[in-house]
Amino acid sequence: MLQETYRNFNTCLFTVAGTPLPLDDNEELLYIGYNIGYSITVGEGGLFSTYSHISSTGTLFITNCRLIYIPKTPTTNFCSFFCKTNGIINTTVKSNNKIRLEISLFGNVISKLDLKMRDNLSATLLEVLKLSQDYLNSIQ
Repeated sequence: MLQETYRNFNTCLFTVAGTPLPLDDNEELLYIGYNIGYSITVGEGGLFSTYSHISSTGTLFITNCRLIYIPKTPTTNFCSFFCKTNGIINTTVKSNNKIRLEISLFGNVISKLDLKMRDNLSATLLEVLKLSQDYLNSIQ
C-alpha cells in the first residue's frame, strides 16, 4: 500500500525557469511561496509502514490541480513532492505561520504535511488551495 505513494515523491518535472511543468494545457500556476519549511509523515506510525521527509526551506507551488514542493537543497532521497489538491482532506492553522494539511494519497494512505511560512501568509495559501480544490471538483 505505501509503495504506491512513492510516486508522489521525486517525480515532478520542472521548466528551465524552475516552475513545475504543467500536466496539460489547462493547468495554471496560482501561487508560489518561497522560504517555506516542509515536514511530511506518510502512514499511521508503524515502524515499517511510515516514512517522512523534512526540509527547512524550499518553494511551494499551487496550481489549479496540484500542490508541489521542492526543497532549496535537494538530496537523492528528497527532491520534490506533489499531491492533487482534492486529496487534501483537512487543513489546520497551527499558528499565524504554520499550517497542517492532512492528505489522502490514493484514498488509502493518510499523510500529515506541516508547512511553515512567513507570518500571515497562511490565509492566502488556504484561499488558493480552496480555489484549486473547487476547480478540480468542477471538472470531475
